[in-house]
Amino acid sequence: MKKRIFYAVLIIMCIITSTAYAEISVQMYENQHAPEGTEFRVETREGFAEVFNINGIDYLYHKHANLSTNPTPYDESLSNIMFDDYIITDEYYLVRDCSNGLAFFAYFPNNTLDIYDKNMNLLHSEDFGGGVYVVGMGYADGVFYARYREKYEITKDDNGNEIYARLYGPDKATRWQKERFVIVKSTDMITWTETDEEIPRSNSVSNVKYGMTTVTDGTMKNVNYESGQNGYFYETKLGDIFLFSERENEDSTGKIKSFCLTNDNVYFVKVDAPEEFAKRYDYIDAYEYGDEIIISTPANGDYCTISSSEEIYKQIEEKKNAPYVVMNNNVLGFETPPVIEDDHTLVPMRFLFEQMGADVEWDQDTMTATATMNNTAVAFSINDTNAEVNGIAAMMDVPARLINDKTMFPLRFLSEEMGYTVTWDESTRTAVIEQ
Repeated sequence: MKKRIFYAVLIIMCIITSTAYAEISVQMYENQHAPEGTEFRVETREGFAEVFNINGIDYLYHKHANLSTNPTPYDESLSNIMFDDYIITDEYYLVRDCSNGLAFFAYFPNNTLDIYDKNMNLLHSEDFGGGVYVVGMGYADGVFYARYREKYEITKDDNGNEIYARLYGPDKATRWQKERFVIVKSTDMITWTETDEEIPRSNSVSNVKYGMTTVTDGTMKNVNYESGQNGYFYETKLGDIFLFSERENEDSTGKIKSFCLTNDNVYFVKVDAPEEFAKRYDYIDAYEYGDEIIISTPANGDYCTISSSEEIYKQIEEKKNAPYVVMNNNVLGFETPPVIEDDHTLVPMRFLFEQMGADVEWDQDTMTATATMNNTAVAFSINDTNAEVNGIAAMMDVPARLINDKTMFPLRFLSEEMGYTVTWDESTRTAVIEQ
């Protein structure tokens, strides 16, 4: 009888400590243009921008009908740059004029990268030698990045037809051949060097690159994902939220398996992509429409809907408040994020111990886990503060829990029993594990 009561209580505790989520469904629409999701349009200097309400905040999209612009808050206090393409960092605004973007293939417009401080003082305007068109920008770890299309010269052939030729490169090429884009970086805004690095993306939480983030301490760190992925591929932003994709291949090609929404490139809300979703697009758009999220491919006329947006935002907000764990200077990307209970951090056991090189055994009948490393064996049970270290009784401040089918254990107790030290940074909610 006591045994039955024990297991009944155990089941109840498992239900309590598990997170219940509403169903999220995806519907595909092929060969159709996505519904208009704009709340309203605003006139710009040379066209218009669309205003989408994303999670209760108005964002400007498609400035000058230019699909490649970053979604930015509809903030009239930034009126002098509001209709340009810009990104916000902790210290700077990086701005490019995108008004001629639609004329890209007509006469190859030129623009500059402008850098402002937070008081909107122009610190520097960079033209990269003149005659180039800046198409991307980024900032992280004190480094500025820009991506531009190389400059052209316009000549005429014997018949008087215009030829658009590259000014540099191994061979001159007509406009119909593949264009060359250049990524450059600078630490002082003045001296720029060519690089093959990826340009970081920014939102209000972090700067990110493929498989990297600055969220824990402001410096770019690699993320070790429990899923085994090396990283996820940036597609666009849903307001302030990054939209990444998980693909069949370990490069940017191949069918999209899932859409991955995240604040930080560490913890994700993943939604399976429809089977019909095409293999690769030059551009994906994401916005709200009613209580759904639209992911569309404007150039191809396909789109899908994700329901419901409220549930997506709820899960993203929960992950936004989750603590981080750093080990060997890598951020650990748990599939089920750590949780805080009575000021103690509970983390998924198996993935962390894999990172440590420990062996883990699980006894389903008794719901007991045993972790062994360097001749130290720690055994504990779900919802029980009693533990054993090499057969000697020990007491944990909080018990292990079962959350989303993951065994979550108190990080400090088990890590320190394995010979590690754990420090906690309250400002970034980060636990750092060191040997």
